[in-house]
Amino acid sequence: MQFTSTIVLAFLSALATAAPAPAPTCDSTHAACRAAAVSNEEIIACDKTLTQCVGACLQAQTVCAFAPDANMSFCAAQYVGCSGLDIQSLQNCEVQDNACRVAPDANMSFCSAQKAQCNGFCDAAYDACRVAPDANMSFCASKYANCLGYNPF
Repeated sequence: MQFTSTIVLAFLSALATAAPAPAPTCDSTHAACRAAAVSNEEIIACDKTLTQCVGACLQAQTVCAFAPDANMSFCAAQYVGCSGLDIQSLQNCEVQDNACRVAPDANMSFCSAQKAQCNGFCDAAYDACRVAPDANMSFCASKYANCLGYNPF
């Protein structure tokens, strides 16, 4: 059978229409929410929803990264697919907080809430790491310090 350009184009067209739409990310959902917002209260609600959504993605990424033999590339890709944010947002809590505070139109209460949530996830992951069977305390402490962005010990 000879493949003509018409057959190839028809196949590609069918493939494109059959492909499922990508799942919405935190960032795309937030952008749509803010675009539809008509009051400051609605904008604040959109920002709060973004914080919760990104927090859930960050929590999943932290659990992934603290797992034994974790594949950091896979964990990062999962985070980006969930949040829709640039991979740089996966930086530790300190870097993330600093970037938030110097961003144009930075909302300091949003930045503080995001940092508190990030630190909370680091704490939870550290606790889970320490109580795991055959836990390597040095490994857990190192991951914890990396997550926070400073050495708390």
